[in-house]
Amino acid sequence: MSRRNRKKSYNRGAGMGFEQALKSDPALNAFTFDGPYSVSGFDLLDNMYCADNGRWYETPVDFGGLARASRQTSWHQSALYFKRNALNGCFIPHRLLSRQAFSALALDWFVFGNAYVERRRNRLGGTLALRHALAKYTRRGIDLDTYWYTEPGRDDYAFRRGEVCHIINPDINQEIYGMPEYIGALLSASLSR
Repeated sequence: MSRRNRKKSYNRGAGMGFEQALKSDPALNAFTFDGPYSVSGFDLLDNMYCADNGRWYETPVDFGGLARASRQTSWHQSALYFKRNALNGCFIPHRLLSRQAFSALALDWFVFGNAYVERRRNRLGGTLALRHALAKYTRRGIDLDTYWYTEPGRDDYAFRRGEVCHIINPDINQEIYGMPEYIGALLSASLSR
C-alpha cells in the first residue's frame, strides 16, 4: 500500500472509533497512562519550593496551619509536649541559655521542624544571652545568612547578619527550612476532629 493510500485509509477511519482504527491497522501503535487518580494536598508538597518574595523565603507549608494542627487532637499535642518535656528534663541550664528559652526552642523544633537561637551581644561585643526567636514568624533571607522576624501587625525586622543559629529537621524536598516529623500524620489527625 502506498503512502498516499495509507493516509486515505486513516482519513476514512477518522469517523470510526479509536479502538476500531487500531484493530484495522496493526501498524498503528498507541500507549496509555494509568487512569486518573486523586491528588491530595500532600502530593503537592513534592512540587513545592520556598517562594522568594525579594527579602526572604516563604515556608514550604503554612506555619500558622502547623501551629493550629499541633493542637487538633489531645494525643497529638500531648506527644509533642512529652517530647519537649523529656528533652527539657535532660537540659542543664547555662548562664547564656535559660531553661525557659531552651523549652521554647525544643517545642518550636518539634512543632515546626525549625528552631532559632538569637545571640544578643553586650556593648563590648561579647555574648550577653541566647534568646529564642519564634519559628512561626522567623524567615530565612534570600542570602541565606540573614533572618527576618515577620509577625503580622508589626514591622518586619531583620536580625543582624550572623546572629541567628537555625536548627532544622532536614527535609528531602528543600534545604532552606526544616519540616516536622509528623507532617504525614496530619491527614489522620484532621479526620479525628
